[in-house]
Amino acid sequence: MRKTCGGKTTNDKQAQTMGVERNFLEVSTNTWRDAESCTTNERRQHWHYHDQFELHAFWNFSGQAAVGGHRGALVEHSVFLLAPNIAHAWIGEPTNGHPRGDAVIDCAVLFREHHTARILQLFPELRNLESLLADSGYGVEISGVPDIHEIGDRILELEQLEGCRRFSQFLAVLDRLASCPRKLLNVGNSVGPANFLASENLKRALAYTRQNFRTNLTLEQAAEVAVMSPSHFCRSFKKAYGVGFVEYVNKLRVECTCELLRSSRRPIASIAYECGFVNISNFNRNFKKYVKQSPSEFRRSL
Repeated sequence: MRKTCGGKTTNDKQAQTMGVERNFLEVSTNTWRDAESCTTNERRQHWHYHDQFELHAFWNFSGQAAVGGHRGALVEHSVFLLAPNIAHAWIGEPTNGHPRGDAVIDCAVLFREHHTARILQLFPELRNLESLLADSGYGVEISGVPDIHEIGDRILELEQLEGCRRFSQFLAVLDRLASCPRKLLNVGNSVGPANFLASENLKRALAYTRQNFRTNLTLEQAAEVAVMSPSHFCRSFKKAYGVGFVEYVNKLRVECTCELLRSSRRPIASIAYECGFVNISNFNRNFKKYVKQSPSEFRRSL
C-alpha cells in the first residue's frame, strides 16, 4: 500500500480486484498543505515500505532520513533511491525562508521491479543502470552534486508528462543519477545489494523470510519455499543477494530492533524477543556487529 501524508492511498490488491492496470511509473507530489493535514505524530513516525523501487526528491524541506538501520541528515535538494521493501521514514520541517502552504516539498516516483528487470534484459543499452539499481538495496542518497537542482526539477516534471515523454525522461533521470557520486546508506548493516534478476523461487523465499523473520524461522523452511535443497538454497541465495541467508535474517532482526528502540521505551530484551532473537547474547553480538554500538548506547544516542 502506498500512503503519503495528504496524498492518495492505493492498495495494489484493491486495484487488481477492480481490474485497474497499474502503470509502470506512479508519480505523486506533496505540499506543506498536504502534510499539515496529518497529525504531527503521523508525520514524524510513519515508517513504511513499498513493493516497488522508490525514487524520492525533496525541496523546501530538511530534517532526518531514516532508511533501514540508517538515520542521517535530510538536506534540501536531495534525491534518494530505495529498492523494494526497505522500511523508511522522512522526518522534517520547512526549510528556513520557505513558506508552507502550497510549496512542493517532495516528489515520489514508484516503479515496478519485474518490469524493470524485463526492460534491462530487452535493452542492453540500459545496462549502465544496473549498478545504481543494485546499490539501491542499501538505500542511495545523492545530494550536493552540481546539477542536483536540475535533476530534481526533471523528476518533478514527470508528474505533468504522459506516455513516451514521461518514460523517456524517467530513463534520462536514472542515467544522470547513475553517473553521479552516491552515498550508500546501510553498508555494514543492510540486507545487501538488490538483485532484481534473481529467480522467482528465490524471490518467493525472500518475501517469505521478510514476513516471518520474527518467528523461529529456519533455513529448511525458506529452502522449502524456494523448492531447493538447503545446501543449494544457501549457495543460490548468497550468489543472488551477496549475503548469506543466516546473516540476512540477523540483519532483518537488527533493523527491526532499531525501529522499535526508536519508537518505544520498552525493555530491550522484550524488543529483541519480538524481533525474532531467542538468545540475548546472540542479539547483543549481532546488534553491535551491524550497528557498531550496543543496544543501550544506541537508545541513549536517539
